[in-house]
Amino acid sequence: CFPNCRTAAKALERIYAQQKSWEKLVDLIKNEAELTSEPRIKGGLLRHQAQILDEELDCEDEAIAIYESALKLNIHDGVSRRYLLEYYRSQDNWDEVLRILNIELQAGGTMGAPWLTQFWMGRIELYRLHNESNALKWFGKAFELNPGNPIIFSTWLSLSLRFGVLSSRYKGLSDQRFLGCR
Repeated sequence: CFPNCRTAAKALERIYAQQKSWEKLVDLIKNEAELTSEPRIKGGLLRHQAQILDEELDCEDEAIAIYESALKLNIHDGVSRRYLLEYYRSQDNWDEVLRILNIELQAGGTMGAPWLTQFWMGRIELYRLHNESNALKWFGKAFELNPGNPIIFSTWLSLSLRFGVLSSRYKGLSDQRFLGCR
């Protein structure tokens, strides 16, 4: 769309919002999103559409589908990831939470820290899905990236000892190294 079209669309958006013509506003934004090929702009329009659907029209299912589309368009879309994480957590849909966290991991991790995402994935596997072997895998990956974190270390060590899978590389480790003992 030419710059004048975008300016006109923005003016129309303001009018629809002032009039609380939410359906018209959603349709306008949807048409704008369909007309743009720029992923960043399209993502912003999709998020705006989803926000209106959720907050003004109480159409949560439609909003979820649109946030999912925005996330497929750009895995670095933190707004869509956070919304979807909160939604799936509220539904106790832990498989979907793990799926979104996996996307977050691909995008560089929670707050740019992959180990933190892996730690949360391990906690979900352990405490929500009761899958200790998957939890051990995620805690192990988190520990590899952040071996100095005492919480990750003690959780990983506890599960490793329970399963008897402590590799020879770590046989000499004990949590005393985190208590200031040498």
